[in-house]
Amino acid sequence: GEGGNRSGSVWGSFGANQNDSPNNPMSNSNNGNNNFSSNNGNNNSNNNNKVSNNNNSNSNVSAWWPVVEQLLSKLEVICKQYLVPIAIVDGRNLSALSRSIALDHQPAKMDDLLLCLSNVQEVAQLLKQPGRQFMGPEGQDKAATLIQSFWRGMQARRRFGPRGRASRVIQESWRNNRLRMQLQERLKEARVERDSRFLELQNLLAFQWPLLRQNPHVIVHVPSTVPNSLNSENGSPPPPPGAGGG
Repeated sequence: GEGGNRSGSVWGSFGANQNDSPNNPMSNSNNGNNNFSSNNGNNNSNNNNKVSNNNNSNSNVSAWWPVVEQLLSKLEVICKQYLVPIAIVDGRNLSALSRSIALDHQPAKMDDLLLCLSNVQEVAQLLKQPGRQFMGPEGQDKAATLIQSFWRGMQARRRFGPRGRASRVIQESWRNNRLRMQLQERLKEARVERDSRFLELQNLLAFQWPLLRQNPHVIVHVPSTVPNSLNSENGSPPPPPGAGGG
């Protein structure tokens, strides 16, 4: 509010206390079914004359009246920041939102606050205008702060951009080296397993060879496609004794 008035006082009679009195628009017989207007977020002196009565609802909002004041304060800030010329608050929607927030203990979103306005479409169009948030009080200071933050961010990106690219190169090199080492380790384990299996088969053949020689048999020799020098370097086991005999 302005000039030391309590929160929500710029919305006219919405600033009344929780006691049931003619000055409290939410405590009379129509209970929240009133519309209140505001000019540029400031109090409209004719608010009390612009109450539209509706007797379809009967409830007491004293329990959540502090929530009503908080919502009005937030609406006040929005209207002043965006310099909204006319904002008409729907008391019934505001009462329902206040009750929901008081029961659910969830903060109100900006869309929920705008739905408490009877002229929500006009206000929403104003809020969508580029640069509208800088038309209110201290708007030039806020715009300058935003421009400075963008400028500092651009300077930081220019300054740290080469470092970021260099760090990505180092990270990719480290990942590739790690993957290569893991692949080599898996290949080594596969070779060890293959050689171990080959030795088992070779020993079994050497053990059964005398029996095989006594019975009719056919020997099929499949020469290796790997040069002998490489077989020696890789530590391939020698052929079993007597494997070349008939």
